Amino acid sequence: MTLYLETPDGFVPWAGEAINDVQHPLTIERVWSGDELAAIGLYLPAPADPIPPGKMATATTVERVDGVVKFVDMLADAPPPPTDDINAEHDRRAATGRVFAVAGYGDVALEGSAGTQMVLLALKDTARDMVAVGYSEPVLMFTDRDNIDRHLTPEQVIELVDAGKIYMQALHAAKRSLKAMDPIPADFADDQWWPPAA
Repeated sequence: MTLYLETPDGFVPWAGEAINDVQHPLTIERVWSGDELAAIGLYLPAPADPIPPGKMATATTVERVDGVVKFVDMLADAPPPPTDDINAEHDRRAATGRVFAVAGYGDVALEGSAGTQMVLLALKDTARDMVAVGYSEPVLMFTDRDNIDRHLTPEQVIELVDAGKIYMQALHAAKRSLKAMDPIPADFADDQWWPPAA
């Protein structure tokens, strides 16, 4: 690690130059304590503060902040993420799906691929026909996201598919909302911007 020497013009990297006419070996950075180094004006800067969302570092300097010698990033607004990245995050969340609680049955994990959506919509259509004739046995079977075969009643299938549709609509609404923001938040993939996945 590089030590920095405090000068009247600020902090500069130290490469072994004489300090107050004394030549110190470079090894002092490994064997001297922080207090011993500071006594001759040498410092190993503390890390810079974390870069906030929506910002980027354009340069880094060494400064004394509240008595602590540390790296300080010069910040500028980061360019907004491309909307394609938001689309990709939406698609990732849809494909991952979520767990839904089904009344009288328990938790069922669904993924949201187009194929699964078509299967579930067809299953719901069958479930509606069965409800119309008063059939209520758990005979409707499908395989969930975790590769578990599920046997649900027609009413449970309707409930599950409706919950999945609501979740997919909420994902789409979150995507549209993020794209409309100015600026688009740099942490757009954070859970705070999306509907809960459980």
